[in-house]
Amino acid sequence: MNNTRFYPTLNGDCHLGHLLLALINYNKAKELGGTFIVRSEFRLSYLPNGVTMGQVEGWYNSYINAFKFVGIEAEFMALLHDCSWVEGKLKEHESLHGNDTANNFYPQTNGSQFFHPYSPTWCLERVLLDNRYAVGHVIRGIDLMSEFSLYTHFCKQLNLPTPVHQYVRHISIKEGNETKLISKTNKNAVVSDLIAKGISSHQLIDFLTVNCLKVSKDGFKLPNVKENIILDVSKLNA
Repeated sequence: MNNTRFYPTLNGDCHLGHLLLALINYNKAKELGGTFIVRSEFRLSYLPNGVTMGQVEGWYNSYINAFKFVGIEAEFMALLHDCSWVEGKLKEHESLHGNDTANNFYPQTNGSQFFHPYSPTWCLERVLLDNRYAVGHVIRGIDLMSEFSLYTHFCKQLNLPTPVHQYVRHISIKEGNETKLISKTNKNAVVSDLIAKGISSHQLIDFLTVNCLKVSKDGFKLPNVKENIILDVSKLNA
């Protein structure tokens, strides 16, 4: 169980927070002699109203392109990879999660809906996939810490090993006189936008290293990440 993973929720493009998290996971996989796995959290049954497959593919490609841009080596699984296996397993264990479809969606600002990342169904899906892909370390955003108790509950119910869980704090960004969290909702610090401006991979890595790490030479290891990160992207110039 030496692998790490990144399962992006496909409702927006990859931003600098995602990229930092991917670098930490990639570094951990190399340290363990494992593989960094990138697989989308998406199935056709999750396609919300008003969202097209073209948008979903574009969002997923934004992660793949961003990670490859900075030299992250990963097993990039195709969109909808293993979906039939997932559907079968969720049906097999429906008594655990209740197939809570009615409560699985939350509204978006554009009037559409998207599958809720904190639902029991999706949590069980993560548990099953982590075990299938031999994931031994889960390093994720701190917003998902609340899922840990349910995750461990499912592992115990299925007699599966529980990966080590660690969490990364959210990053903020200076926007004029304001400071905002980097998020898909705010649509800020999008990696593809920075690349389009001519920012090189070395500039991007150096920018994250200087601003996000306590000691540059120690690299992207979780204990080396600063607690409160505020980025000024205006200083990142091509």
